[in-house]
Order: sequence, then structure tokens, then C-alpha cells
Amino acid sequence: MDYTNNNTHMNGTSDVWNPDVSLIGFDATNPNGRWINDTGPQTGSCTSLGCHTTDPLDWYGPGGTLTLPACTDCHENTVGIRRVVLGVNGDFGLGATTVSHHVAGPADPTDAQCQVCHAMSEHMAGTVRLRNADTDSAIAYSPSVPSNLEPFCLSCHDALGATAGTVPAPGGSAKSPFADGRTLGTVPNVAGDKIAGYWNNTYTVHKDNSLTCAGSGEPGTGCHGNGGTINMHGSASKGLLAKNMTFPISSGSSYDYNDFRLCFDCHDNYPAVTKEVVLGYRVGGNYDVSWAPTPYDTPDIQSLFRDRYIANSANYPIDWSGVDQLYNDNFWGDAYTPLHNYHMSPTDGWMQYNWNYRGNETGRASCTTCHNVHGTGGTVRSTYDEFGITAFTGVEPDEYKKLEPEDNYHALDAYPIYCALPCHSIAPGTSYWHTPSDE
Repeated sequence: MDYTNNNTHMNGTSDVWNPDVSLIGFDATNPNGRWINDTGPQTGSCTSLGCHTTDPLDWYGPGGTLTLPACTDCHENTVGIRRVVLGVNGDFGLGATTVSHHVAGPADPTDAQCQVCHAMSEHMAGTVRLRNADTDSAIAYSPSVPSNLEPFCLSCHDALGATAGTVPAPGGSAKSPFADGRTLGTVPNVAGDKIAGYWNNTYTVHKDNSLTCAGSGEPGTGCHGNGGTINMHGSASKGLLAKNMTFPISSGSSYDYNDFRLCFDCHDNYPAVTKEVVLGYRVGGNYDVSWAPTPYDTPDIQSLFRDRYIANSANYPIDWSGVDQLYNDNFWGDAYTPLHNYHMSPTDGWMQYNWNYRGNETGRASCTTCHNVHGTGGTVRSTYDEFGITAFTGVEPDEYKKLEPEDNYHALDAYPIYCALPCHSIAPGTSYWHTPSDE
């Protein structure tokens, strides 16, 4: 390892000139570690230090080498503030509470798979250093600044994938860097090579509000982690999320706040998009319908995603006076429809199976069925560009325009929306009411 040229090694000199290096000491967590077998120059070894094993090292000569031990030698145990990463209590496939993780499968990653992400040149200097997947430069991670992980995340989740480092051939490739049976851009990771493009798009509401990739799920941090902590290895929530979002919701139970915690916990800090705004309505009001239960009783419905019409009018279905509207729909006889609640309805059997999460799991719709949380090219309220929703500026100023391209009835069945049922092919070009709510 050419000790004299490796200035960031623990050689007794504080590397204060290098802000990316955190100083560590072994004694506090390894009081029994000692130097043995020193019989002269270029001899001697450590004992009881898992990172070094007991390899005799040529400490001061140019021929000195260190063969790194297996990752499990150090990372199956807690040492100081370092958590367990591998093994039955770790972050990956063997962890009993882990439901999603970067390396797919029921087993822990191999050393080669770990090194797809981790830069090893200064691995034991006390700072986690990650590989830029495009340039192979090292990115030093500071837990107090979650945004410094953003270049690392986006370098792999772009159109190129991991061009700078993959599991050695055969098997590894830029779009399948871990050779784990998953490929960026294909089911179930269809968005995997598009996230950087979304994040750098014209309208990035989350990015513009100081969110980043990794975090605790709180404002100013990011959405990806595990149980409110930053952890890119694995999570107890799908999508490596910091808080729970149930994907998909397959039960017929009533609305459960815990199914939407990631979105609603954060949105409580932004008054225009709280859970009460999205799902609340007045008890006994026009939008209080049996198939759209909600625990949020509000003075009036506030969501702009709603329908209203007056049935059985003499002029129905066309009345440009603003009372009856061509684009309004009659949902099972209800003249007023809270459309967020309708799409997430647990009591309507039709709506229980209307979304294919990631193209391969079927259940009820959720927030990301319609909203591209990473960024859009300019559609209304961060809905997917593929919806084709635009603010209408013609005869009806309070109407959002068509819901999907009229010449492609099944645009919503495919990526990125993955509707399981072609509901809107029944009425292509469907639009919905904007204001007023008529409560």
C-alpha cells in the first residue's frame, strides 16, 4: 500500500489539510488491538483489528501491499458508531425488516457488488467515499449535508447508467451494474435511468423546495432512506423510502394514514398540499359520498381535483352557462365527486385494482400513480407529462383540458402511469372541474 505515499492513512499525522477525511481512532472500540511480530524493518502486524486482519505489512517499503478482507469481516458487526450493514441484522437481503434494497435478491451483496458504489482507495480513513458512476471520481459523504449525495445518486440514475464501474464481466453492464437480475429502464425499475432527467427538468417542485435525494423525509433533506434515517443500502419501505408509502395498496380496508406517511408528513409543512386539502371535505356536504371515506372533516372541500355537475337538467349534457358541463362524469349517481378520494377508494371494488405499481404489482392508486415527484416538463401540479393535462384557456376558463391524448386511448396503461384498467378509454379526452366547488 506504499505507506509513505498514502497521506490519508492513519500514520500519526492529522490530515487537517483534507476536509474530506474524518479522523478516527481505533483504541476506543478496540482496546485489545496491539502490534505483534515486529522483528525488524518491514515486519510486524496488527492483532484484533478486523480491517487489517493479521496480514504482515511492508509498512515503509514501496512493495507494501494490503489485501482487503471480505466486507463481511468488518460489516457484520457494530463497531463504534458504524451500524451493522451485512448479515441477518444488516441492511440488505438477509435483514428481516428490509423490503427493498439496491442489490436485488434474498442474499447480501458480494464484495464486487459493494465496490460498484464504494470507492476503496481511502476506505478505512473514516469517511464514506462513493464512486461517481459517470467519471469514477470519489464523492465524500457527510451525514450532516445530505445534498452531497445527490451527484452520486444521479450519476447512476441517468440515461447512461453506471458507465464507470460495474460488477466485472461477465454479467455487469452500465444498465445492470450489480448483475443482480435488475436492469435500469426495465420492469420493475423502469424509471431507474430517467430520474436524473426528471430532476433536471423544467418544473421540479421538490427540488425547488430544497429537497434532495437522501434524507429523513423531512423538509430540507430527502425522501430516500430508512425509518427516518439516511441509508441507501435498504429500507423497510418500498422504493428505499425514508418513511412509509404503501406500494401498492391491495387491501379493501378504509383509508389508513400510515399508507401515505412520506407524502403527508412532509406536506403538513406546506399548507396548500396538506392531507386535509387533498382528502378533506365537509361532513354532509355535496362531496361527502359513501365510497370516498376520509378522516379529515373540513369546512369545505379544498382540493381542485374534483368533479361537479347538476344531473337531469333540461340542457344536460351541454350547457355552456357554467351549470352543466359536457366534461363532467356521473360516478354511480353522485353529482359531486372528490376525485382524489375516488381514485383511492377502498369501498369501490372497481378502483381497488386500478394501478400496476412499477408495471408488475396491482392494487389501489396512490400519490405517485399520477404525480411525478422528481420533475416534469410543465404539466399541471406535477402530474406526468404523459397525461397531457394543460390549463384550458378557451370557453371554460375554470376547466383543466384533456386528461390524455385523444388519439391514444391507452396512453395511461403504459409507463410511467401504469393504470391497470383502461378507464379513460371509455371517455377519451376527459376533463375535470377546477373551480368553484359548489359546496
